Amino acid sequence: MISHLEDAEFFIFSGHSLGGTCAFCLASKYPNSRCVAYNPGAAPSNPVLTGPGGRANVYHIFGDIISSHMSGQAANVYRIKLPGIGIGTKGAHDTEQLVNYAAFVYATATEEETAFQKWVKGTINVIGYLVSFFTYQRKHYNPIPGSAQAEGLKYS
Repeated sequence: MISHLEDAEFFIFSGHSLGGTCAFCLASKYPNSRCVAYNPGAAPSNPVLTGPGGRANVYHIFGDIISSHMSGQAANVYRIKLPGIGIGTKGAHDTEQLVNYAAFVYATATEEETAFQKWVKGTINVIGYLVSFFTYQRKHYNPIPGSAQAEGLKYS
């Protein structure tokens, strides 16, 4: 029986949402590991800029505002755009959507940031208000890392 993670030869951590964040954090801590995370936490108010880098694969469904702000330096980020799934919808955080669609396309951080800004400006529902409050009303707005809008910015 292995009593400590450091004694193990190799680990693969995996999870979705908060579990994905935990997997990501564990992979950051243990160099003898890899991570596969699905929509881990990386919100506009708290972008994730560092992590295990190439040892982590993060799968993010385009439009999920909970996990949109993951940097390409923190992990290999795969932004998956699914038909009929929009910004801020429940389906964007639901991993079941990944198995329901045989066809999808990859998106860039710039494509998602542009769609995100358009959505926030045009949304008058409660989610839109909260996103507006936590992003545009902050001292520093945080665009999606790796997007053209984030180029040259220093995050606080």
